[in-house]
Amino acid sequence: MSVEIPVPLGERSYSVFVDTGELAASVPGIVALHGEGPVTCITDENVAAHHGAAFMNSLQTAGMDVQLHVVAPGEASKTLATAEGILKEMIGAGMGRTRPVIALGGGVVGDLAGFVGSVYRRGVPVVQVATSLLAQVDSSVGGKTAVNMGGAKNQIGTFHQPSLVIAALGALKTLPEREVRCGLAELFKAGLLGDPALLEGLEERRDAVQAGDPEALMDLVVGAIEVKRDVVVADERESGLRAVLNLGHTFGHAIEAATGYGTLTHGEAVALGMVMAARVSAIRGLCDPGFPDWISGRLYNQGLPVDPAPYANCGWEETLRKDKKAAGERITMVFPVSVGEVTRDDVALDQAIFWLQTALSG
Repeated sequence: MSVEIPVPLGERSYSVFVDTGELAASVPGIVALHGEGPVTCITDENVAAHHGAAFMNSLQTAGMDVQLHVVAPGEASKTLATAEGILKEMIGAGMGRTRPVIALGGGVVGDLAGFVGSVYRRGVPVVQVATSLLAQVDSSVGGKTAVNMGGAKNQIGTFHQPSLVIAALGALKTLPEREVRCGLAELFKAGLLGDPALLEGLEERRDAVQAGDPEALMDLVVGAIEVKRDVVVADERESGLRAVLNLGHTFGHAIEAATGYGTLTHGEAVALGMVMAARVSAIRGLCDPGFPDWISGRLYNQGLPVDPAPYANCGWEETLRKDKKAAGERITMVFPVSVGEVTRDDVALDQAIFWLQTALSG
């Protein structure tokens, strides 16, 4: 089963295909769009172990000469040094300006491959073949690319829309449960931003979605992509509205970096960040006092962490000051008001830290 979701952005328009089949089913679509010839494929060791051989064979059988780059899994690979190594090999191989970079993997691979594709010869096509739930519902769509630097996430990056996105739900069968839950945090965020049906679906199909069942997740993934698509189309380069997609990411990114990448998954950090954003929202009188507990309860039901207290002294304040959303001594924060309603606020960094410290104290 496959569902096509168009992303209308003028000359940068593309489609997202949500597919319950195996990864090889995505190859004909890639070839139809980009034709036979050389391609660069970037993946990580975990994805390569499960899917690499079959996917590469399918590409080669379809007439694509694959230059494969396998990186270590995790945020430690999202660096300029890793990107430079791949770019040097692409230059050495004489990759042309029309030949695509294929990202086969989750959010880290997608961000890295998107960045490489965006800067090679001033930009070549990028195909996102998303194998993690988090990448499928969030990071593969919208054209944000980045690498990390200076102990902070996504400091160096570009806006470079993909030419094609394939959310390969069949790959979720090999995804560890913790990584599935990581994606559920971003799916919950999408529901909180604009589609209450997603929140109900998560509750009603809890066991199936936590097991990564493609059939149970199909309409939820489609719904989450549509929420993000609508925001991206309205504000492609995050000049205003698109900032709402950062819900949960201000505190989340700060503790993710401060605790050392790998201690928390991105989704776990975002879940804690949403709880903190809701607590601050309640402190400021922006939402019902019971709303933070409602959010915590729903996230807890998905197997996600909801108690930020253990991270109170991890050094998050310093990493918050390096956040890419910070400008000088101010930072943009997103606060939930109710299901389907959030508000953005440009606040002083010291004020933001004070609010978060107050929320951490209970």
